[in-house]
Amino acid sequence: MDMWSFFKILSYAFANIAVLVFAYFLLARFMKFQFDEPPTWSIRILSGVLGGFFAFLLMNFSIVAEGSRTLNLIWVFIVLNAYYFGGTSAFITCLFITFERLLFGDMQVAIVFSIVYLAIGILQLVIGPFLRKKTNFVQLFIVFALTIVPYLQWVY
Repeated sequence: MDMWSFFKILSYAFANIAVLVFAYFLLARFMKFQFDEPPTWSIRILSGVLGGFFAFLLMNFSIVAEGSRTLNLIWVFIVLNAYYFGGTSAFITCLFITFERLLFGDMQVAIVFSIVYLAIGILQLVIGPFLRKKTNFVQLFIVFALTIVPYLQWVY
């Protein structure tokens, strides 16, 4: 890998992280949500919609590494929404990602990824109510596993 390719990958990685930080900064500013109490339905829906919108932005900053492999951090929105706002918010984010993939992606690849993200959303929606009584670490671990394992299963 030459130096130019390395800096290009680094710049896209920075763009992904910048979009993530900016998205959750705006989310916190708009909603003024305090994490002391469970989120209301309007906050869950709004966080899911905003997560889907910012996931669309991240689709445009995919990191291309080693030929045809791409990487973007869309799954982080799913994990954070599931952990902080519940399965409903993660499901809405997954729905947005599914439709965005179908509308703006290569159809063969988009169908596979749409199925994966839809399955992840349904898993988050189903498992959400069972996580409330778990410790924070166990909640985060289960949410992360339910997002990454199906994604890796289909991608690799």
